Amino acid sequence: MAENAELRAALRVLRQVRAQKPDSGPEAFAAWRSDIAGALESLAPLLLFPEDRQRAAEEARAARAEAARIRLRSFRVKAAHGCLIVRDVDAADDLSDWDPAAGNAYRSGDSVIFGVMPGSEGPVDGEVFTEPPADPLPVVLVRETISSPAGRLVVHDPDETVRHEFGAGSGTVELTVLADDADFATKVQIVSSATP
Repeated sequence: MAENAELRAALRVLRQVRAQKPDSGPEAFAAWRSDIAGALESLAPLLLFPEDRQRAAEEARAARAEAARIRLRSFRVKAAHGCLIVRDVDAADDLSDWDPAAGNAYRSGDSVIFGVMPGSEGPVDGEVFTEPPADPLPVVLVRETISSPAGRLVVHDPDETVRHEFGAGSGTVELTVLADDADFATKVQIVSSATP
């Protein structure tokens, strides 16, 4: 009887966690997938049939793996000075000539700076892709071709509150930054792909 009560409680927890699916940003979604994995891991040993235990354990592993993939390609930052920089990991280009009043993005050498929601107003959620996202944001902030001899790009804010390094393929890289708003973006998608 106690086993049935434990099973019912574990199923109730799984239903509650599934019902809490967030609709805000990749970090929240990754945390939710980790919570799903935890609920499945608690449920698996209580299930009656071996195939059900195996399936719950496999779903838990898949949810943890998905959360890890999301965290590898996503970041959240309160962007210092209301801007983000994407550059080749070894680039030391001077972006001090950028005038935000003249344009929301500026390129110097192999570095690009663009405006986002100022950190004092709230966080910016970002994701990094090596191919166009399945659900692209509506505004194109940046579309540039830069050189990446190292094959690694980095996105950061001027104070390096966040520093997210990612592979881009060495050589010439097509860089596109998509956003939810042209002036005060709270979500950005950074798409980099090596050109043939």
